[in-house]
Amino acid sequence: MLKVHAQTNFNLQNGTLVDLLIVDEVSSENENTVSIQVAHDVISNTGKVLIKGGTPVKFNIERKKRSGVGKPGTIDITILSTESADGQFIKLNGKHSKVGKSNKGKALGVGLGVGLGTFLVPMLAYMAKKGEAAVIPPNTIVSNIPVLGNYEVK
Repeated sequence: MLKVHAQTNFNLQNGTLVDLLIVDEVSSENENTVSIQVAHDVISNTGKVLIKGGTPVKFNIERKKRSGVGKPGTIDITILSTESADGQFIKLNGKHSKVGKSNKGKALGVGLGVGLGTFLVPMLAYMAKKGEAAVIPPNTIVSNIPVLGNYEVK
């Protein structure tokens, strides 16, 4: 019986962890342009640079503005891909989310505590009280975003 051992030449393997840098401030309250990049070189066991630090990252971002009744703003970033040192498309699989502070309790307290004899004014105050915006500060590091798939980087 002949035994054949398959040799894998994948030097960038599924699950390899990549740290990212969110360069710009992200707020739930505006649609500013945001850039995300690889935070530092991803290096193989042999010392080869597989993904260069500073390489742009593709992502989707969903923002929900804060609203009445104390609801906070939210930011959800889905990390999609980057590029290897030799120009290959590299899939990434990660998320980063931020939620502002909720003011539901404060809004409810204002709604119930102001003018017990009248109904309309407290209810309007309750409805108008917003939660806080979600904000991701500039130069935020997002650690441990896994590579999705196996790649041979030349």
